[in-house]
Amino acid sequence: MTTALPQSSVGYVTSATLSHAHQAWIALDSLSKLNPNDFFYFFISDAKENSLNELTTKCSKLNPKIIVFGIHHLKKSTQELFLKCFEFYNAFEMSNVAKYIAVQHILINQNPPHYLAFTDGDTFFLNPSSGIIGLECGDNAVLLISHLHKPFSIYDEQAFLVHGFINSGFSVFNSKHKKIHEILNWLIDRVWHLGFCAPSYSFFVDQLWVSALPILFNSHVKVLYPYQFNIAYWNLNNRLITVKNKCWMIDDQPLIMFHFSGFQFDNASQLSKHSQIQINELPYLKKLCSLYSNEIYKNNQYFKNISRSVYSTSKMSLLKRISNSPAFKNGDIFPAKNKPLFFERAGALIDKLYAKLYNFLSYKKFY
Repeated sequence: MTTALPQSSVGYVTSATLSHAHQAWIALDSLSKLNPNDFFYFFISDAKENSLNELTTKCSKLNPKIIVFGIHHLKKSTQELFLKCFEFYNAFEMSNVAKYIAVQHILINQNPPHYLAFTDGDTFFLNPSSGIIGLECGDNAVLLISHLHKPFSIYDEQAFLVHGFINSGFSVFNSKHKKIHEILNWLIDRVWHLGFCAPSYSFFVDQLWVSALPILFNSHVKVLYPYQFNIAYWNLNNRLITVKNKCWMIDDQPLIMFHFSGFQFDNASQLSKHSQIQINELPYLKKLCSLYSNEIYKNNQYFKNISRSVYSTSKMSLLKRISNSPAFKNGDIFPAKNKPLFFERAGALIDKLYAKLYNFLSYKKFY
């Protein structure tokens, strides 16, 4: 039986572009207050050194426990690899490579935490988490969390065939496992080469690759259902959020982390731009969103004057970015540059129509 390790053996990392640092700060700041004996790392994935120094100074005044690092802190070969993907990825795609670059950077240090949890920058922690991380990850190399905790509608399930049954917004890496660096190298290679946000071409950043981990590394990877972690619009159906004795709860268990994927600060009525769930229909959800909105506003005011000196990601169209990427331009997979532009436009249109249909049907089912 696995026992919980001391909290000091757990670390947390998130990554964000400089423009989203104010929101990502919420994830780490909320974690550090709930897990005061742990380690916290913040990777700013596109900032040049002068802007990173400004941000680091501000962050150290807010919470000195959180260690900020950037591209120039990576070893030279990793810097070169990471910056190369800026030539063919947009900011969202690059950010998904950054996750694993950040994790690897921490784990190759001399004294990494036993368990390192990556959390997306749009998450918010409401209860302590480290004891559960030690128990659940145990002797496994990686702990992942699925999107769903039970069968849903056919429309929900089909969406995850496209976008992955694993949500990569929270994952745990065991630094002491003999396979951890092999798994990380595999993930970085796959997401670096084929991490486009292009569902119509069967790509969806890192999530389809992460969803393959329990199959390709099956004896070293554990999947956790989202009972307390990673609560979000995609698994909120028929679940009850409450507050009992000042403790946030989900179905009578402590709600550890809520994932505000697609949350729009300036839209006070809708939980996510990806869903039709209305905040006002659920009283405690409204209270939670208000709490999160206040944190975003406060941090935005604090961080807004930092100079925006950043490395630029690609602004080319999807098809041009694919055809100019290392995996495709030499015909390694298929000659994407020979595809007519019509297919790119048709695929994008199909994606939009499907999203509208899915949101409508999800809304009908939820209510």
